[in-house]
Amino acid sequence: MEWRLILFVLPALFALSCGDVGLPGGFRDLNIDEDVGAQKALEAAVALYNKESNSDYFTNVREVKKVEVQVVTGLNYKITAIMARTSCKKDAASEMCLFSEDPGNAQTHVCTFNVWVRPWLESPPKVTQKCS
Repeated sequence: MEWRLILFVLPALFALSCGDVGLPGGFRDLNIDEDVGAQKALEAAVALYNKESNSDYFTNVREVKKVEVQVVTGLNYKITAIMARTSCKKDAASEMCLFSEDPGNAQTHVCTFNVWVRPWLESPPKVTQKCS
């Protein structure tokens, strides 16, 4: 009977150790400016987006619309952002990529990224994306 109690208590203790993300179950809103884990999740999502994109230009986040987190066997971040093409070509190194001002190149679209991480492991995050 004691092992059942341990199986019930361990997820709750993990959730508490992850800060103010809540108990396992549903999604909860987050402020990305106040959550380092969400910031890292968004960085991973944008890097994958640019890697998989056929565009010659980098795309970056113009505006974050919504961030949610769900405690599962790790943390599942759901981030909705407006993405915009920058003026930086992928084959050129640049420290500062401004958003493109060229109307023919300044494409924007909304993407929802799901980023699953297990912060206690050194494995890369698993990212899925849906853009419109």
